[in-house]
Amino acid sequence: MTSNSKTKPDFKFIHLADTHLGLNWPAIGRRESIQILVYGKAFEAVIDAAIKHQVDFVIHAGDLVNRAHPPTAAWNRILLELPRLKQAGIPFIITVGSHDRPESYFDKAGGDVLQILDTRLGLAKRIDTDQTPQVSVETKAGKSVSVYG
Repeated sequence: MTSNSKTKPDFKFIHLADTHLGLNWPAIGRRESIQILVYGKAFEAVIDAAIKHQVDFVIHAGDLVNRAHPPTAAWNRILLELPRLKQAGIPFIITVGSHDRPESYFDKAGGDVLQILDTRLGLAKRIDTDQTPQVSVETKAGKSVSVYG
């Protein structure tokens, strides 16, 4: 191999965590500093990068949302960005974080955000150590990659 040749990676991916969509910090009482949009724009920037660089998959390592029942702003951002990834053929793999999981018995009966994105909308592949400990993805180069959570 000469010094001028470039080797192509077997696969490319983006790893992120703790996006906490729907979080407003500082507190809502300080209206001039509302941060919900900032978190959404950061998430959008990651999705833009994934599409621009045609990664093989995106891994989100928990806490996609800031609470198990996210506000409308969080749902709007999720439903804006994840369909773009799906249209680009880029799987969104997500592990369950402490903020993603409902705590009460009645909340659990309706499923959680990640179940909705996975089984109902097909916008994510959920990894949960209790149910689905790994997901396999086929890369653009035709290789199989297993992701464990």
